[in-house]
Formats: sequence, structure tokens, C-alpha cells
Amino acid sequence: MYTCVRATDGKSYLSDNGNPPPYQAPYGVLGAGQLPLSEVYGPDRGGAGIAAPEANRGRVSSGLVANNYVWVQDQCRELDVEETCQALQDAYDENEHKLGNAFKSQRPPLEKREAQLQTQLANCGD
Repeated sequence: MYTCVRATDGKSYLSDNGNPPPYQAPYGVLGAGQLPLSEVYGPDRGGAGIAAPEANRGRVSSGLVANNYVWVQDQCRELDVEETCQALQDAYDENEHKLGNAFKSQRPPLEKREAQLQTQLANCGD
């Protein structure tokens, strides 16, 4: 079992596969390449203070349009046996909480997940 960190928001998740496929993410979500407003709307860019709406548009370049999305890949590391059992127990507890609050129509996938987690936890032998 692996713990992975999403490239887009830094949140972690569990994975059976330590090699998740790369995916495209909006460039701005990564916090890269942000220009200060003075550069986007500065006096040499149309002057943000004037009343003509068409003069207040920011700079749009072919690079900006072409680079809206970039390829990213989550980073993963393999868990040892103890970490795996703890991660499975945490996932089981979270699923149980959701199951306890779920409407009847929402229960089947949570019950399926519960059975999967119980099978995996059987190997932990507390």
C-alpha cells in the first residue's frame, strides 16, 4: 500500500498502486506564474484607471493560452506494515462514520468499501 500526495493541493490519499498516472491541472492552481496586477493592468498595458472597458483588459498572450494546463503527477511512497495497518484502520473508521450518517440510498457503495477494508484489515491481526 502507498500513501500519495496530490500535486495540485498537497492532500494525501491511499493507493494500492504507487505509480498513479499523470494528469493535467490548471496552471494557476499550482501557484506558478502569477503576475502582479501592476504588470497585468499597468499604464503600459492599457491603464486600469481609465473608463473605457476595452482598455482595462489584462494581457492575454499565446503563452498564457497554451499553458493553461500542465502535466503533473502525484508523489507516492510505500508504507511499511505498521503504517499500512494504521492507514487501513483510519480508512475503516472514516467509512464507518460516513455509513452511520448515510441515507439508505447512499449505503451500498459504503457497505462494499467496508467489506473490502475488513478483508484487508484481517491481515493486520491486532
